[in-house]
Amino acid sequence: MACSLQVQQIQEAAATLIVAYSGEKAREIQNHEMEVVNAWRNLQLRVEGRRMQLSNSTDLYRFFSMARDLLNWMTDLSRQMDSHEKPRSVTIQTSDIFTIK
Repeated sequence: MACSLQVQQIQEAAATLIVAYSGEKAREIQNHEMEVVNAWRNLQLRVEGRRMQLSNSTDLYRFFSMARDLLNWMTDLSRQMDSHEKPRSVTIQTSDIFTIK
């Protein structure tokens, strides 16, 4: 938070200078201070917006990754089911048992 500290130092210096000067110079100092503070607030808002975008992108990537993994799993499972032979009848005919080969 180095920038935050610098903005705070600028505000403190501006407050000291505004008291030391009067009139037009004090207004100029105050205007410059407000420009710095407003720029800092805007930067913080943009950073927070970007942080949210990155978080949303990460969530979307995880979702697509999970969807891809599930689709691959379903495809693999379908292949396994298709590759096995159909079950054969397990009934035994008595003639097969007593046939000598």
